[in-house]
Amino acid sequence: MVTDVNDNPPSFIRMIVLPDQGVRVSNEPDIEASFEGNDVLDMSEPGAGSQPTNSRRSPLLLVPENATIGAPIIRLLAEDKDEGTNAAITYSLGNETTSGDDVKSRRFDTGASRRYFHLDPRSAEVSVARGLPAERSVRLFVLAKDHGGLSDGITLRIHVTDVNDHAPIFDKSWYTFDVPEGTYAGYTLGTVRAIDADFGANANISYEAVSGNENLEDPANVSRIFDVAPYEGIVRVTGVLDRESLATHRLVVMARDNGSPRLSTTVEVEVNVLDVNDNPPTFYNYHETEKDEDGDLVPVYHASIFENSPVGSPVIKVYANDSDFAGNGNGLILFDLSHQEQPEKQLFAIDSKEGAITTIGCLDYETRRDHRLLVTASDLGSPVSLTSTAVVIVTVLNVDDNEEDAENEVQKTPSFRHRYYEVEVEENVPVPILIAQLDLSDSQQSDHIRYVGKIRSLLVYYVGIFKEFSCTICEDNDRFNLFD
Repeated sequence: MVTDVNDNPPSFIRMIVLPDQGVRVSNEPDIEASFEGNDVLDMSEPGAGSQPTNSRRSPLLLVPENATIGAPIIRLLAEDKDEGTNAAITYSLGNETTSGDDVKSRRFDTGASRRYFHLDPRSAEVSVARGLPAERSVRLFVLAKDHGGLSDGITLRIHVTDVNDHAPIFDKSWYTFDVPEGTYAGYTLGTVRAIDADFGANANISYEAVSGNENLEDPANVSRIFDVAPYEGIVRVTGVLDRESLATHRLVVMARDNGSPRLSTTVEVEVNVLDVNDNPPTFYNYHETEKDEDGDLVPVYHASIFENSPVGSPVIKVYANDSDFAGNGNGLILFDLSHQEQPEKQLFAIDSKEGAITTIGCLDYETRRDHRLLVTASDLGSPVSLTSTAVVIVTVLNVDDNEEDAENEVQKTPSFRHRYYEVEVEENVPVPILIAQLDLSDSQQSDHIRYVGKIRSLLVYYVGIFKEFSCTICEDNDRFNLFD
């Protein structure tokens, strides 16, 4: 009887790729080849397992990062030409070395809890021990040993491939851009940015505007006005932006990666259209229109008033609106009669804010029955104020002359041309000195009118001579600088 002697070491002959975990095999690091489940690689073929023991290495295994923990991915097979116990083989893991572009090489000689892979000592099945880091390379040294102590070793080369399991993430929860209203052609508003925690094509991001402001009658119109550069995320506007039509546009921008399947995320972009003074005041509530010298339509208001109406009587109120923004002055309106010719300028005044026209002189039916006033409405816009004009036709109604004479003293109460005067006087000037001339309306001029005044600030005196206001005050300007 011939007794077996343990003179044959184990030898790795096959590697079986197990199904369902998406493992692929590449003979070269730069070449990827797909294999179906249960593919068998002959380790004894030239270039695989036929090399000397100290240089054996497997083809490159491409293992997805989401491989199931605990699930076997490959099975190794070694044979021993001895018999009996001399042919019994056990398997063990040696060094595990991890490397990648962004990490230093790590070698795990001991401590199974830190290893990424586990080896069953009897079946030689290699399984995933913990979560795998994407785009890392791992080298496993596997040892096959018989009971007599003879062994064979092989180095498994594993590359953990990235799985597209991260959607892009924008660096802001929302974006806001401001732009003055106007007409634009490819004007840059700003940039949206997103990042993807995956690698390679899975991290390549493209952008697009997927929807616009739901208040628009044609939401698709937004995509024609706003454009997002697909690779840079630059938001541009092409077209007309009118704040009075729509002050805020809201876009939804999508960032999508190039993985399979493609993952995406969206963010809201708010475009605020800033006001520009591009709208003049517009009169309304007028009675009719007429054409001016240029053929443009001018609003016309009509009003009537009795000739014996007291000074200060209301005539009519004109109305105007400015659709620009009032907060910066573009939409604020002031009314004026400053361009009015005589005699209307001496008979009527207008409240600059309210547009209410009142009398400042006495009207006479026998002298003039109709007065034509030119009202100017100007905004406070910058850099240029915009104006509009309207015509007010005031008809003077006749009153019986006897009744008018009876009430003449009451109706022709004197009134100043202006309600407020402001003058400046240097200190220490010789007194008396003329500081102001207070004029009445032309129709109220009379040598029989006596002027009486009162200075509220100080107990001092002045001399009133006819229409001239003379000052006899001699005070130190360092003590008092304003008299009311």
